[in-house]
Amino acid sequence: MKECKIIDLCLSNHPIWISLIENPPESIHYRIFKSNFYSKIYFRSANIFPFLINPTHFCNGAKPLKSKPWVVDLESIKVFFKKYEDLENIDAINKTMERLEKSRKILPLSNAAKKTIIRYLNIDMNKIEVIYPAIKLHRTKPIIRKKGIINILFIGGAFEAKGGREVLAAFKKIARKDVKLIIIGNFKEEYLKSIMNLNIEAYKSLPRSKILNEIYPKADIFVMPSFMDTVGYVYLEAMSFGIPIIYSDYFAAPELVGDAGIKVKPPISLWREDGSYNPDFWKSLNEVEYFEEVADKVADAMHMFIEDSELRFKKGVKGIKRVVDGPVSISKRNNKLKEIYEKYLF
Repeated sequence: MKECKIIDLCLSNHPIWISLIENPPESIHYRIFKSNFYSKIYFRSANIFPFLINPTHFCNGAKPLKSKPWVVDLESIKVFFKKYEDLENIDAINKTMERLEKSRKILPLSNAAKKTIIRYLNIDMNKIEVIYPAIKLHRTKPIIRKKGIINILFIGGAFEAKGGREVLAAFKKIARKDVKLIIIGNFKEEYLKSIMNLNIEAYKSLPRSKILNEIYPKADIFVMPSFMDTVGYVYLEAMSFGIPIIYSDYFAAPELVGDAGIKVKPPISLWREDGSYNPDFWKSLNEVEYFEEVADKVADAMHMFIEDSELRFKKGVKGIKRVVDGPVSISKRNNKLKEIYEKYLF
Protein backbone atom coordinates (compact mmCIF):
# COMPACT_ATOMS: atom_id res chain seq x y z
CA MET A 1 0.00 0.00 0.00
CA LYS A 2 1.39 3.40 -1.01
CA GLU A 3 2.12 5.94 1.70
CA CYS A 4 -0.51 8.69 1.79
CA LYS A 5 0.89 12.22 1.89
CA ILE A 6 -1.03 14.98 3.62
CA ILE A 7 -1.56 18.40 2.08
CA ASP A 8 -3.53 21.20 3.70
CA LEU A 9 -6.10 22.49 1.20
CA CYS A 10 -7.40 25.99 1.82
CA LEU A 11 -10.42 26.31 -0.43
CA SER A 12 -13.48 28.29 -1.33
CA ASN A 13 -16.83 26.50 -1.56
CA HIS A 14 -17.03 26.25 -5.35
CA PRO A 15 -17.47 23.13 -7.53
CA ILE A 16 -14.01 23.71 -9.07
CA TRP A 17 -12.38 22.83 -5.75
CA ILE A 18 -15.08 20.50 -4.44
CA SER A 19 -14.09 18.33 -7.41
CA LEU A 20 -10.54 18.29 -6.06
CA ILE A 21 -11.72 17.03 -2.67
CA GLU A 22 -13.95 14.36 -4.21
CA ASN A 23 -11.30 13.21 -6.68
CA PRO A 24 -7.83 13.87 -5.20
CA PRO A 25 -4.55 12.80 -6.84
CA GLU A 26 -3.39 9.27 -6.03
CA SER A 27 -1.82 8.86 -2.56
CA ILE A 28 -2.74 12.43 -1.59
CA HIS A 29 -4.94 13.16 1.41
CA TYR A 30 -6.28 16.70 1.79
CA ARG A 31 -6.84 18.25 5.19
CA ILE A 32 -9.53 20.84 4.48
CA PHE A 33 -9.57 24.48 5.57
CA LYS A 34 -12.30 26.88 4.47
CA SER A 35 -10.99 30.21 3.20
CA ASN A 36 -12.23 32.61 5.88
CA PHE A 37 -11.12 34.82 8.76
CA TYR A 38 -10.37 31.86 11.03
CA SER A 39 -8.15 30.13 8.50
CA LYS A 40 -6.25 33.39 8.02
CA ILE A 41 -5.52 33.51 11.77
CA TYR A 42 -4.59 29.82 11.71
CA PHE A 43 -2.04 30.22 8.91
CA ARG A 44 -0.53 33.25 10.64
CA SER A 45 -0.16 31.17 13.80
CA ALA A 46 1.44 28.38 11.78
CA ASN A 47 4.31 30.73 10.97
CA ILE A 48 5.11 30.74 14.70
CA PHE A 49 4.24 27.09 15.30
CA PRO A 50 5.13 25.27 12.05
CA PHE A 51 4.24 21.85 13.49
CA LEU A 52 0.57 22.87 13.18
CA ILE A 53 0.58 22.78 9.42
CA ASN A 54 1.46 20.63 6.41
CA PRO A 55 2.60 21.63 2.91
CA THR A 56 -0.29 23.66 1.56
CA HIS A 57 -2.32 24.16 -1.60
CA PHE A 58 -4.20 27.47 -1.55
CA CYS A 59 -7.24 27.65 -3.82
CA ASN A 60 -8.00 30.94 -5.57
CA GLY A 61 -5.95 33.15 -3.27
CA ALA A 62 -3.22 32.75 -0.67
CA LYS A 63 -2.81 33.41 3.04
CA PRO A 64 0.57 34.61 4.39
CA LEU A 65 2.59 31.44 5.03
CA LYS A 66 6.34 31.25 5.62
CA SER A 67 6.87 28.10 7.66
CA LYS A 68 5.92 25.44 5.04
CA PRO A 69 6.12 25.17 1.24
CA TRP A 70 2.94 26.07 -0.64
CA VAL A 71 1.38 26.41 -4.08
CA VAL A 72 -1.58 28.51 -5.14
CA ASP A 73 -4.12 28.30 -7.97
CA LEU A 74 -6.24 31.16 -9.31
CA GLU A 75 -8.91 32.01 -11.86
CA SER A 76 -7.44 35.50 -12.42
CA ILE A 77 -4.94 37.84 -10.76
CA LYS A 78 -7.87 39.68 -9.11
CA VAL A 79 -8.01 37.07 -6.29
CA PHE A 80 -4.91 38.65 -4.73
CA PHE A 81 -6.43 42.15 -4.63
CA LYS A 82 -9.33 43.54 -2.59
CA LYS A 83 -10.78 45.49 -5.52
CA TYR A 84 -10.11 45.86 -9.22
CA GLU A 85 -8.78 49.39 -8.81
CA ASP A 86 -5.89 47.97 -6.76
CA LEU A 87 -4.53 46.38 -9.92
CA GLU A 88 -3.12 49.81 -10.74
CA ASN A 89 -1.96 50.53 -7.18
CA ILE A 90 1.80 50.09 -6.92
CA ASP A 91 1.68 49.41 -3.17
CA ALA A 92 -0.93 46.68 -3.62
CA ILE A 93 1.06 45.19 -6.50
CA ASN A 94 4.28 45.15 -4.46
CA LYS A 95 2.50 43.54 -1.53
CA THR A 96 1.12 40.80 -3.80
CA MET A 97 4.55 40.28 -5.36
CA GLU A 98 6.09 39.92 -1.92
CA ARG A 99 3.51 37.32 -0.93
CA LEU A 100 3.80 35.28 -4.13
CA GLU A 101 7.60 35.24 -3.98
CA LYS A 102 7.22 32.79 -1.09
CA SER A 103 5.13 30.37 -3.17
CA ARG A 104 6.75 27.33 -4.79
CA LYS A 105 4.38 27.32 -7.75
CA ILE A 106 1.59 29.52 -9.15
CA LEU A 107 -1.14 27.56 -10.93
CA PRO A 108 -3.55 29.64 -13.07
CA LEU A 109 -6.66 27.75 -14.17
CA SER A 110 -6.20 28.82 -17.81
CA ASN A 111 -3.77 30.52 -20.15
CA ALA A 112 -6.08 33.53 -20.05
CA ALA A 113 -5.60 33.67 -16.27
CA LYS A 114 -1.86 33.36 -16.81
CA LYS A 115 -2.01 36.47 -19.02
CA THR A 116 -3.49 38.47 -16.13
CA ILE A 117 -0.53 37.47 -13.92
CA ILE A 118 2.01 38.48 -16.56
CA ARG A 119 0.16 41.74 -17.25
CA TYR A 120 0.30 42.99 -13.65
CA LEU A 121 3.16 41.20 -11.89
CA ASN A 122 6.86 40.70 -12.57
CA ILE A 123 6.92 36.98 -11.78
CA ASP A 124 9.45 34.36 -12.83
CA MET A 125 7.75 32.55 -15.73
CA ASN A 126 9.21 29.22 -14.62
CA LYS A 127 7.13 29.52 -11.47
CA ILE A 128 3.83 29.61 -13.41
CA GLU A 129 2.10 26.48 -14.73
CA VAL A 130 -1.46 26.22 -16.06
CA ILE A 131 -3.66 23.48 -14.61
CA TYR A 132 -7.21 23.38 -15.94
CA PRO A 133 -10.18 22.70 -13.66
CA ALA A 134 -11.66 19.21 -14.04
CA ILE A 135 -14.95 17.39 -13.65
CA LYS A 136 -16.15 13.81 -13.46
CA LEU A 137 -18.20 12.34 -16.29
CA HIS A 138 -21.97 12.25 -15.77
CA ARG A 139 -23.01 10.61 -19.04
CA THR A 140 -21.02 8.36 -21.40
CA LYS A 141 -23.04 9.18 -24.51
CA PRO A 142 -25.16 12.19 -25.55
CA ILE A 143 -28.92 11.73 -25.50
CA ILE A 144 -30.37 13.17 -28.69
CA ARG A 145 -34.11 13.75 -28.82
CA LYS A 146 -35.33 13.83 -32.42
CA LYS A 147 -38.97 14.26 -31.40
CA GLY A 148 -40.75 16.26 -28.72
CA ILE A 149 -39.63 19.38 -26.85
CA ILE A 150 -36.02 20.52 -27.17
CA ASN A 151 -34.76 22.09 -23.95
CA ILE A 152 -32.26 24.95 -24.02
CA LEU A 153 -30.59 25.61 -20.66
CA PHE A 154 -29.03 28.84 -19.35
CA ILE A 155 -27.41 29.07 -15.91
CA GLY A 156 -25.89 32.34 -14.69
CA GLY A 157 -26.12 34.13 -11.36
CA ALA A 158 -24.95 37.56 -12.55
CA PHE A 159 -27.66 37.49 -15.22
CA GLU A 160 -26.75 40.55 -17.31
CA ALA A 161 -22.97 40.00 -17.20
CA LYS A 162 -23.37 36.34 -18.19
CA GLY A 163 -25.40 37.15 -21.30
CA GLY A 164 -28.83 36.34 -19.88
CA ARG A 165 -30.59 39.26 -21.58
CA GLU A 166 -29.13 38.22 -24.94
CA VAL A 167 -30.30 34.63 -24.42
CA LEU A 168 -33.86 35.82 -23.76
CA ALA A 169 -33.75 38.05 -26.85
CA ALA A 170 -32.39 35.18 -28.95
CA PHE A 171 -35.13 32.84 -27.72
CA LYS A 172 -37.75 35.46 -28.60
CA LYS A 173 -36.32 35.58 -32.14
CA ILE A 174 -36.70 31.83 -32.69
CA ALA A 175 -40.12 31.68 -30.89
CA ARG A 176 -40.88 28.00 -31.42
CA LYS A 177 -43.48 25.97 -29.53
CA ASP A 178 -41.36 22.82 -29.75
CA VAL A 179 -38.44 24.50 -27.92
CA LYS A 180 -38.33 25.36 -24.21
CA LEU A 181 -35.89 27.74 -22.53
CA ILE A 182 -34.89 26.87 -18.95
CA ILE A 183 -33.17 29.72 -17.14
CA ILE A 184 -31.59 29.69 -13.70
CA GLY A 185 -30.25 33.04 -12.59
CA ASN A 186 -30.77 36.28 -10.77
CA PHE A 187 -32.93 37.88 -13.47
CA LYS A 188 -35.27 40.84 -13.17
CA GLU A 189 -38.95 39.92 -13.48
CA GLU A 190 -39.42 42.63 -16.11
CA TYR A 191 -37.16 40.69 -18.49
CA LEU A 192 -39.81 37.96 -18.78
CA LYS A 193 -42.84 40.17 -19.39
CA SER A 194 -42.47 40.40 -23.17
CA ILE A 195 -41.93 36.66 -23.59
CA MET A 196 -44.39 35.18 -21.08
CA ASN A 197 -46.33 33.63 -23.98
CA LEU A 198 -43.28 31.56 -24.92
CA ASN A 199 -42.26 28.19 -23.47
CA ILE A 200 -40.05 29.28 -20.57
CA GLU A 201 -39.21 27.67 -17.24
CA ALA A 202 -37.50 30.20 -14.96
CA TYR A 203 -35.87 29.89 -11.53
CA LYS A 204 -33.98 32.46 -9.49
CA SER A 205 -32.03 29.60 -7.91
CA LEU A 206 -32.13 25.85 -7.38
CA PRO A 207 -30.21 23.45 -5.14
CA ARG A 208 -27.10 22.20 -6.88
CA SER A 209 -28.23 18.61 -6.43
CA LYS A 210 -31.46 19.34 -8.32
CA ILE A 211 -29.57 21.05 -11.14
CA LEU A 212 -27.25 18.06 -11.55
CA ASN A 213 -29.86 15.34 -11.09
CA GLU A 214 -32.87 16.87 -12.85
CA ILE A 215 -32.04 19.95 -14.94
CA TYR A 216 -28.89 19.01 -16.85
CA PRO A 217 -30.20 15.51 -17.70
CA LYS A 218 -33.16 16.97 -19.60
CA ALA A 219 -31.19 19.72 -21.39
CA ASP A 220 -30.47 19.36 -25.12
CA ILE A 221 -28.50 22.58 -25.60
CA PHE A 222 -26.56 24.69 -23.09
CA VAL A 223 -26.07 28.41 -23.65
CA MET A 224 -24.16 31.09 -21.73
CA PRO A 225 -22.56 33.89 -23.79
CA SER A 226 -20.83 35.38 -20.75
CA PHE A 227 -18.98 38.70 -20.80
CA MET A 228 -17.29 38.21 -17.44
CA ASP A 229 -16.61 34.56 -16.49
CA THR A 230 -13.00 33.68 -15.82
CA VAL A 231 -13.75 29.94 -15.77
CA GLY A 232 -17.41 29.15 -16.39
CA TYR A 233 -17.61 25.79 -14.61
CA VAL A 234 -21.14 25.33 -15.98
CA TYR A 235 -19.50 24.71 -19.36
CA LEU A 236 -17.67 21.73 -17.86
CA GLU A 237 -20.87 20.50 -16.25
CA ALA A 238 -22.68 20.66 -19.59
CA MET A 239 -19.85 18.81 -21.34
CA SER A 240 -19.89 16.10 -18.66
CA PHE A 241 -23.50 15.39 -19.70
CA GLY A 242 -22.68 15.45 -23.43
CA ILE A 243 -24.69 18.64 -23.99
CA PRO A 244 -23.59 20.85 -26.93
CA ILE A 245 -22.74 24.40 -25.90
CA ILE A 246 -23.20 27.95 -27.16
CA TYR A 247 -20.46 29.84 -25.39
CA SER A 248 -18.56 33.10 -25.29
CA ASP A 249 -15.29 33.49 -27.19
CA TYR A 250 -13.77 35.09 -24.12
CA PHE A 251 -11.14 34.40 -21.45
CA ALA A 252 -10.87 30.67 -20.54
CA ALA A 253 -14.00 29.41 -22.34
CA PRO A 254 -12.33 28.67 -25.72
CA GLU A 255 -9.59 26.72 -23.90
CA LEU A 256 -12.07 24.68 -21.87
CA VAL A 257 -14.88 24.13 -24.39
CA GLY A 258 -12.97 24.17 -27.68
CA ASP A 259 -14.77 22.24 -30.42
CA ALA A 260 -17.57 21.03 -28.12
CA GLY A 261 -19.75 23.99 -29.00
CA ILE A 262 -20.37 27.12 -31.05
CA LYS A 263 -18.67 30.29 -29.83
CA VAL A 264 -19.97 33.84 -29.96
CA LYS A 265 -17.70 36.89 -29.79
CA PRO A 266 -18.77 39.35 -27.06
CA PRO A 267 -18.68 43.11 -27.84
CA ILE A 268 -17.45 43.88 -24.31
CA SER A 269 -15.58 41.89 -21.67
CA LEU A 270 -14.41 42.23 -18.10
CA TRP A 271 -10.85 41.27 -19.09
CA ARG A 272 -9.17 42.36 -22.30
CA GLU A 273 -7.28 40.09 -24.65
CA ASP A 274 -3.92 41.29 -23.27
CA GLY A 275 -4.86 40.26 -19.72
CA SER A 276 -5.74 43.74 -18.49
CA TYR A 277 -8.90 44.62 -16.58
CA ASN A 278 -11.52 46.72 -18.39
CA PRO A 279 -12.59 49.48 -15.96
CA ASP A 280 -15.43 50.54 -18.29
CA PHE A 281 -17.02 47.10 -18.37
CA TRP A 282 -19.92 47.62 -15.95
CA LYS A 283 -20.76 51.04 -17.40
CA SER A 284 -20.84 49.61 -20.94
CA LEU A 285 -22.93 46.65 -19.78
CA ASN A 286 -25.58 48.86 -18.20
CA GLU A 287 -25.81 51.35 -21.06
CA VAL A 288 -27.76 48.99 -23.32
CA GLU A 289 -30.97 46.96 -23.00
CA TYR A 290 -29.03 44.06 -24.51
CA PHE A 291 -26.44 43.55 -27.25
CA GLU A 292 -28.36 42.91 -30.47
CA GLU A 293 -25.39 41.42 -32.33
CA VAL A 294 -24.87 38.82 -29.59
CA ALA A 295 -28.59 37.95 -29.52
CA ASP A 296 -28.53 37.45 -33.30
CA LYS A 297 -25.50 35.13 -33.15
CA VAL A 298 -26.96 33.17 -30.24
CA ALA A 299 -30.26 32.81 -32.10
CA ASP A 300 -28.39 31.54 -35.18
CA ALA A 301 -26.50 29.00 -33.05
CA MET A 302 -29.73 27.91 -31.33
CA HIS A 303 -31.36 27.40 -34.71
CA MET A 304 -28.41 25.32 -35.98
CA PHE A 305 -28.55 23.00 -32.99
CA ILE A 306 -32.35 22.74 -33.00
CA GLU A 307 -32.48 21.78 -36.67
CA ASP A 308 -29.46 19.47 -36.73
CA SER A 309 -29.61 16.60 -34.25
CA GLU A 310 -26.43 15.11 -35.75
CA LEU A 311 -24.55 18.33 -35.01
CA ARG A 312 -25.81 18.24 -31.41
CA PHE A 313 -24.60 14.66 -31.12
CA LYS A 314 -21.15 15.40 -32.59
CA LYS A 315 -20.58 18.40 -30.31
CA GLY A 316 -21.85 16.43 -27.32
CA VAL A 317 -19.41 13.61 -28.06
CA LYS A 318 -16.54 16.09 -28.29
CA GLY A 319 -17.52 17.53 -24.92
CA ILE A 320 -17.50 14.08 -23.33
CA LYS A 321 -14.09 13.37 -24.85
CA ARG A 322 -12.68 16.57 -23.32
CA VAL A 323 -13.94 15.37 -19.93
CA VAL A 324 -12.70 11.77 -20.32
CA ASP A 325 -9.16 12.35 -21.60
CA GLY A 326 -8.98 15.98 -22.69
CA PRO A 327 -7.90 19.20 -20.98
CA VAL A 328 -10.61 19.09 -18.27
CA SER A 329 -10.21 15.43 -17.35
CA ILE A 330 -9.61 14.52 -13.71
CA SER A 331 -6.73 12.23 -14.67
CA LYS A 332 -4.80 15.02 -16.44
CA ARG A 333 -5.38 17.48 -13.62
CA ASN A 334 -4.38 14.97 -10.95
CA ASN A 335 -1.28 13.78 -12.79
CA LYS A 336 -0.02 17.35 -13.11
CA LEU A 337 -0.88 18.20 -9.52
CA LYS A 338 0.82 15.12 -8.12
CA GLU A 339 3.97 15.88 -10.12
CA ILE A 340 4.00 19.42 -8.76
CA TYR A 341 3.35 18.28 -5.19
CA GLU A 342 6.18 15.74 -5.35
CA LYS A 343 8.62 18.23 -6.81
CA TYR A 344 7.79 21.39 -4.89
CA LEU A 345 6.03 20.44 -1.62
CA PHE A 346 7.76 17.28 -0.37
